[in-house]
Amino acid sequence: MREQPRDLETIERWLQAVITEPAGIIAGLASEEAQRNIDVSAEQIEEIVTRSNTLTATQRLAIYGNAYFARLQECLRAEFPVLLHALG
Repeated sequence: MREQPRDLETIERWLQAVITEPAGIIAGLASEEAQRNIDVSAEQIEEIVTRSNTLTATQRLAIYGNAYFARLQECLRAEFPVLLHALG
């Protein structure tokens, strides 16, 4: 029997847990928060995120994860320029 479709809120919470994990996407997939929302392993990830013609599901998620941390760094640079100067 086929599993019921997941609701958008659950998928969004899962995605947030996966891409905001500082240790990376694989660690994010295994995180307690991600598992609480959608219990899926790295091997099963394509049940949630489809691959493209050129990228695996994990690579696609990594793009979002890298972009998230790049935006955080950009915000910190803009909001705390003196700290940036002090830290070098």
